[in-house]
Amino acid sequence: MPVQFDLTGGALAFGIAQGLPTTPTVEMLLDPANYVLAQFDQSASKTENREDAFRTDFSYDLERAGITTVEVGYRYNQSSSEDRQGMLRLGQSHFPLRSPSCHRETSSLTRPR
Repeated sequence: MPVQFDLTGGALAFGIAQGLPTTPTVEMLLDPANYVLAQFDQSASKTENREDAFRTDFSYDLERAGITTVEVGYRYNQSSSEDRQGMLRLGQSHFPLRSPSCHRETSSLTRPR
């Protein structure tokens, strides 16, 4: 379908180019058989992240028997992540609906010297 663009007045306007051999008639534009669904997209996405962390440190100055300081610490960390995606595309390219899902959870506990 031939298209013409008009940039006068500082705005973009466009429409069907008139007077060309390839310009469709009104009857051709009103006939549903002349239209094709070129593409249809549907998508969904979800991402969730979570982290719980705790840290504490203690230091005690002690000067006995060659020991000057006692240090104690505790670390805790738990994190998780979830990702879901989906897509449906119809038209010139067709892909079935797919929803890969990934869930990951990690925990760690560290006790420093």
